[in-house]
Amino acid sequence: MASKEMIDKEIKHKDNSAGVAGVILGILSIVSGVAGILFGFVGFWFALHQFKHGKNKWSKWGLILTIIGFVLGIALTIYLYYFVGNAISNLQGTPDLSNYGAG
Repeated sequence: MASKEMIDKEIKHKDNSAGVAGVILGILSIVSGVAGILFGFVGFWFALHQFKHGKNKWSKWGLILTIIGFVLGIALTIYLYYFVGNAISNLQGTPDLSNYGAG
């Protein structure tokens, strides 16, 4: 007879819910723009949990997609901060400080 611990261990390895959540949140993080930072962060922890308890394709792809989405969210935030903020300041007539000191 199999012990209760072995049965519980087998059930944990067959449960892919954390990996699936990581993949879904990874896809959302890629397509959602700035909110991708939040989706990527949360999805990363789901995928990492799945990776620690049962390595499979769901956990691997969850990690990959959430990291890509997180990086894209950070890049979009930086883009919006510098370039869109600069365009708004030009529309308001304030001086452009990004070229300050450039000779």
